[in-house]
Amino acid sequence: MKVGLSNFACIIMLVLVFIFGCQPEQQISTGQAEPQTVVKSEPSVETEAQAVEKVTPVETEKKTAQEIIEDSNIVVTVNGTVITNAQLQKEVKPILDYRDSINQKTTPSLLERYESQRLDGLITNLLKEEQMKANNIVVTGEDVNSFIVKMIKSSDPNMTMEEMKSLMEARGTDFEQWKEAVHQRLRLERLLEVKYPGQTDVSEEEAKKFYDENQRYFKKPEMVRASHILIEPGTSDPNKIEQAKAAAKQKAQGILKQIRDGADFAEMAKTYSDGPSAKNGGDLGFKSRGQWIPAFSDAAFSLKTGEISDVVETSFGYHIITVTGQQDAVIVPFEQAEDSIINALKSRKQQQLIPELIKKWKEDADIVYPPGSTLRAYQPRKSTIRKPPVNLLKPSGRTNTEPADSGNQ
Repeated sequence: MKVGLSNFACIIMLVLVFIFGCQPEQQISTGQAEPQTVVKSEPSVETEAQAVEKVTPVETEKKTAQEIIEDSNIVVTVNGTVITNAQLQKEVKPILDYRDSINQKTTPSLLERYESQRLDGLITNLLKEEQMKANNIVVTGEDVNSFIVKMIKSSDPNMTMEEMKSLMEARGTDFEQWKEAVHQRLRLERLLEVKYPGQTDVSEEEAKKFYDENQRYFKKPEMVRASHILIEPGTSDPNKIEQAKAAAKQKAQGILKQIRDGADFAEMAKTYSDGPSAKNGGDLGFKSRGQWIPAFSDAAFSLKTGEISDVVETSFGYHIITVTGQQDAVIVPFEQAEDSIINALKSRKQQQLIPELIKKWKEDADIVYPPGSTLRAYQPRKSTIRKPPVNLLKPSGRTNTEPADSGNQ
């Protein structure tokens, strides 16, 4: 039997922490829900640590000093390699397009800020790639897959890569882009190990100390795995809603009678349920209290495994609920959490070293701007490195107020 979906959310959170350690915690909510709209936010000025982890292929070329002076398309050369205005504008365009989409004016000073920010990212990534080549840093696709599988197995030995891919894509995440982000992060980790040997290591003792001092993060609440059949009233006409509700309730009661007489619940869900989970036999996965709307949650948590509820009314319609699995509240043992803790603490140490590494790259580099150019790469006054989230096992994402497969209905 599969581990609760909230546990899978923890896997995703931990891997994202590993990849984007200095960025805000991702809100990941999995389940049999309809994919939710991804809300885009305007890109902000990055810290140096964030910039080094951005994956931006830079098509560069070597030019002579005279060619550089004569080429107005060049915005900067880095160790003799040019970055062109075309490359820079390609980086800035998504920001401007976003602002246009929400009818926000981009002033000349704001445009300069965005160009400066993105230019710094291009310079940093170019220097990073130079360092990768100079230090023979190689991370294979097999290395990436092994890391991801290890992270999954540390939380749920039965979860497969394909299952993880399906759940991520259901949330609107491009799996291949995500894997590439893992790839880039592993490359950076190996480079840091070369530049700062031993400084990013995390011992078992450190991990155990964190575990002992933060037990609250490793509590898994009581959970049940439920399936349901949803019958929705077939109208939005306020003059006919009562008749529609009465018809929907009567239909649900008829289906319930067939199930009590021996009909297969999953097959009845596939045939009659109006919820997106119908294709899965009504399965909603494991959830803790409060992750469904109160009437649904109260009914589900009152049942024993194998029991079937009476017809339950919610704002979505009429439900028939059965519980197919239960998990008691437990504290995850250290042995199961160890790899996740080590990766999170290691990521924290890496984030503290990245600004120092980037600063040295820039000090050692030959960075030349064309004569008369006023554009300069963004220089943060002070790097702000946020600690990665340490709430390692608490389900991430907002608490649902509705059954998982009914979210947007």
